[in-house]
Amino acid sequence: MRKERAITVLEIALGLLPATVVLLPLLVAGATGAAFAGAMILADRSRPFSVRLTMVLPPVGIILWVLSAALGMAALWVSVLARKMVAHKSRARVLLAVCLLCGSVAAILWLYAMSRASYDVKTWAIWGGFLAGPLIVCTRHVFLLLMNHHANAVEAR
Repeated sequence: MRKERAITVLEIALGLLPATVVLLPLLVAGATGAAFAGAMILADRSRPFSVRLTMVLPPVGIILWVLSAALGMAALWVSVLARKMVAHKSRARVLLAVCLLCGSVAAILWLYAMSRASYDVKTWAIWGGFLAGPLIVCTRHVFLLLMNHHANAVEAR
């Protein structure tokens, strides 16, 4: 029991808190700016509606990216803090796993986008520091969710 509690404290301190406290506010600010940009693009009547729809795709993509990251972080908090409550509910496990994977995809896409530009080692170290923790904790909890599903299926037989 003590080992499990120590793991939870480590997951929160190293995996969840830095990303939640630093990255999520910045992501929300960026998504808000993208939403305003998208609204201004759509409100501009000087261009045909089809052109405006094409122009609004990048801000919508940013908003969806941020929503995926926020959904993943929320699912990660639930997974870390309420894992035992979710363990016996198969729909909740599946939903949690899907949300965790959405967050992981958002983080991996960000790292991929960074790889397409030339950033120095310090920038990579900072982003790696913020994203490695949540990705590791997420991978662990997806594995635990899947193993719990497997264990429940074996017990049902």
